[in-house]
Amino acid sequence: MAIKLTDDQLVIVKGMAEYMGNVADQLLHIMENHGLDKIKGFQVTIGVDPQFDFVAKQIKIGSKWNSDSGYVTLTKGKGENRYAPTGKNSPEYEILFADQETRVRMEKVLHREKPLPPDGLWVGDSRYDPPMDSRDREWDVNDSLS
Repeated sequence: MAIKLTDDQLVIVKGMAEYMGNVADQLLHIMENHGLDKIKGFQVTIGVDPQFDFVAKQIKIGSKWNSDSGYVTLTKGKGENRYAPTGKNSPEYEILFADQETRVRMEKVLHREKPLPPDGLWVGDSRYDPPMDSRDREWDVNDSLS
């Protein structure tokens, strides 16, 4: 399939690629200088698609899979003034990129301690609570009774 760009557009594309190469080099330099290159799953991806009005620009940081770096997707539409987290992100990034009012509310919820019930015993609703899950290790319920 032939490229349907004018010669002038091809020159611009080459210039954009060189510019983005310089940006990528600088991002890697920053990551290396601050130890981010050693964190499992830390990566930065930038996407620009002028065909979309609502997600014209997108920045992804981290990785959703087996990552020590967490994950955030920031998007900005054509008419928007700032990037905002979209989709499901790591809570730390949600707080980092939230506006001040939202950040205060989120920090209150995340940092408050769970009150103990009257008898002091919490019973979870997870069927695979690690201490009781024999897949990870053998656990005898009677051990805690001795």
